[in-house]
Amino acid sequence: MIGLAPDRRKTLDAVQRISVAGRGRVTASAFLEDVCDVVAEAFEFESVAATRCDGEAGEVGESAFLDAAQADGADRQPIASVSLLAGARETQQLVLLSAGDVTTAFALPLISGDRCLAVLHGTCEAAVLPADTDWDALASVGVVAATLLEGALTREETNAHDMLKSEFVALAAHELRNPLASIYGISVTLSERDKELVEPQREELRDALREQATRTRNLVEQLLDLSRLDLEAIHISPVTVRLRSKIEELVRPLADTQPNAVTIAVPPDLDAVVDPAALDRMLSNLVSNSLRHGNPPVTITANRQDRHLRLVVEDRGEGVPHEFVPRLFDRFARSPESRRRGDGSGLGLAIAQAYARAHGGEIVYGPALPHGARFEVVIPLRGYKNRLPV
Repeated sequence: MIGLAPDRRKTLDAVQRISVAGRGRVTASAFLEDVCDVVAEAFEFESVAATRCDGEAGEVGESAFLDAAQADGADRQPIASVSLLAGARETQQLVLLSAGDVTTAFALPLISGDRCLAVLHGTCEAAVLPADTDWDALASVGVVAATLLEGALTREETNAHDMLKSEFVALAAHELRNPLASIYGISVTLSERDKELVEPQREELRDALREQATRTRNLVEQLLDLSRLDLEAIHISPVTVRLRSKIEELVRPLADTQPNAVTIAVPPDLDAVVDPAALDRMLSNLVSNSLRHGNPPVTITANRQDRHLRLVVEDRGEGVPHEFVPRLFDRFARSPESRRRGDGSGLGLAIAQAYARAHGGEIVYGPALPHGARFEVVIPLRGYKNRLPV
């Protein structure tokens, strides 16, 4: 018997060592490294590795074995295979041939519920297939490893969520500080120097107060959007909408303050299956971004192409600096020029992207011709999700 012939004591020792490793607050990657070391030693394999995955338990196929077999650069080809049932968990084995030498390779999926969290794979230089009892022993170790791996993954997800929440609170407080300070300063001036001010000065201060209050309100609305995204608390309900009418409704409030600022070139009979509220939030953020950072007119076009709805918002400004493009859709990301001017929150494009992805789509940036910024929203005609992603 080659490889898989430990006695019960070695099996129990392997389970105990894996349990000890899993009880510590280790990362999932570090835990899997420990599992590989324990399995290689206990079952006398020459090498054991782990491949992280997250799929249906029944989807682990021969490709996982072949990938593992090629990992060390050897050119191995399968010459036989066998599937064994160990503890209601399908364990598959391939016998592989390499440079005239026969190699036995195994792959053991670590399954929790209906999810395959990772696949352990290893090799030994022999062609003898292990006995069923040996596979039972390995499967027992796999059950313990899968349970502890799920715990490590849950801890990582919780820690990541806590870090995101802390970062969110810190950045939100930072972004709110400036408009609130302006509101406070203007209010104090109006209160303490009212008798010294002439009416044009009072009106100028009142305008500034309204502007800062509007900025604060918009920022709070964006922060609420992001908080709901993090909690996966926003659901979309796609319905058929007449796209041009919906866009005209969205940009109508701009007509009084910025006539001809937006040009709509959308066929009047073009329908789209989208969530109307989500479309409003997505487009309003894109249009606001173009009006703030580009030059009018902002042009909105849309068509159906390659089984996708393609909606484009472009302006005639200077475009996005090349070095800033990779961060364009990050939360609170603002270009140096925007920070210098003190405008925008750096949240609008992140929110627009989240709403696009909620429909199974994506927003792609590219320079407009001859100059400006071009944002293309690509949404599949089918296949949207019913919940916003984190």
